[in-house]
Amino acid sequence: MLPAPSLVLPAAHLKPYTSLPGPVSWPFIGAALPLLTSRRPSDVLAAWTAKYGPTVRVALPGGKRAVLVTSPALIAEAAALPAVPMPAGGALTGASAPLPTAAHAALAACLGSPDSADAAGAFGATMAACASLVRCLVAAGPNAPVDLADGLDRLALDAAVKGGFGLEAGGLKEGGGSVAKEGFGSCELLSDLRAGVAGLGPLAGLGCPKAGAAAASAPLQSHWKSMAAVLKGRGPPAPADKSVGAALARAGLADADLAAAIGSVVTAATLPISRAAAWALFDLCSEPAVQDKVARELGEAGLLAHGEDRAPRVVTASDAASRLPYLGAVVRESLRVHGVGVPGAGLAGCVRAVTSPEGASLGGVFLPPGTLVAAPPACVHGSAPNFANPSRFSPDRWLEPVKPHTPKAVTEKPGPVLLVGKPKAHGGAPGAFVPFGSGPAACPAQGAALLQVTALVASLVSSFRMRLDDSMGGRKGVAAASEEDGAGARLGAGLKMVFVPRASIGFSADV
Repeated sequence: MLPAPSLVLPAAHLKPYTSLPGPVSWPFIGAALPLLTSRRPSDVLAAWTAKYGPTVRVALPGGKRAVLVTSPALIAEAAALPAVPMPAGGALTGASAPLPTAAHAALAACLGSPDSADAAGAFGATMAACASLVRCLVAAGPNAPVDLADGLDRLALDAAVKGGFGLEAGGLKEGGGSVAKEGFGSCELLSDLRAGVAGLGPLAGLGCPKAGAAAASAPLQSHWKSMAAVLKGRGPPAPADKSVGAALARAGLADADLAAAIGSVVTAATLPISRAAAWALFDLCSEPAVQDKVARELGEAGLLAHGEDRAPRVVTASDAASRLPYLGAVVRESLRVHGVGVPGAGLAGCVRAVTSPEGASLGGVFLPPGTLVAAPPACVHGSAPNFANPSRFSPDRWLEPVKPHTPKAVTEKPGPVLLVGKPKAHGGAPGAFVPFGSGPAACPAQGAALLQVTALVASLVSSFRMRLDDSMGGRKGVAAASEEDGAGARLGAGLKMVFVPRASIGFSADV
């Protein structure tokens, strides 16, 4: 970690805060009017950073001051500033402070690598729920449009609650009706979670939650307390128990902290995971050639369904981690293009605050006390110095190394589909991929999240040839209907897709 920046009153060599570029500020409402009137505030933030550069001063509702940064060097420097004392995500979990260090360390230990995530039960629970979802989609019929957004939410909720804590979430259920006509039924926890995240609003991570955020998230507190009570009632976990619940139980947290930690796990593992998968599936349907390329990779790995065995082989954690590099590149590129974040951070990413009464410096610029510093993923990922042709959806950029001497991303020349090995972790400037935040406050389960999303998408592509229903209106229609809330971008009109089982259309060579 970089040393903390100097907290000394600005010397002559420091650029004053007032010299930072940014949008025009008006009395009372500052520069917030475009943010407050936009369905996708991240587009406004991205436009500002594109116009004014890597350090932009913004006035926010309530008299708050914020500095947006897009340079990886400034992001790393900002990570040394203190975390915001009262994160917006606390409204969802009931926490009065950031996730305790013991809880953060416990989660990182049990979810920080593919092997540990698999042992913790999260991956297995995801794949079990995915198998149920596949059966629901097969039962719907090959020509029936299904709104998959709800099904993905339920799948992710089941994986978080069942896999992490061994409890029932009331999520996916098979039988009892057609998901094409009747949807996936009701689930109280999921309904409360959606309402709580929507109540935060898209600017919650920048310290501007909606007025009714607390009321919208209040019902969630009873869910977390009930789960914590069940967990504590089980007594000390067995030594062989590697689940998330066991890890938190061993951390020795107080009752309130345990409930808040459970809430953090469930919220961070539900809507962000399901939305990341939904956007990746949307991109695959919007780019048929990319979907075919993924199918060929799955076929080469022996994971594609065909007419003889009529079912794909189960995708393992090892498959998702190392045998599907092109699909891994698609998932990363989808995360880069579409803003999905941990609830509470939302589109703002990792938010830090200048808490010292003397102020602080960032990149040689003095920041007065109370200033928020944020690295919104939409701004970082959409910055031309960070990624070449940032508006272009190009998974191949993740399969080509970046030359050390260039600040830009890879050449846009298409690269080959690599059938062995992982996608390169540098689709742009080093440190410029921040969908899960950055620095010490980054999501400790980001590796497990990427693993689950990759395996989930692999299972659906291996089972079906997919297309968007005509009612979605293609990329333009989806872009016009998409919105943002406390968990980032969501498909405002759902994700209506048609699934044709691959077993009914030919062999693995026929993608």
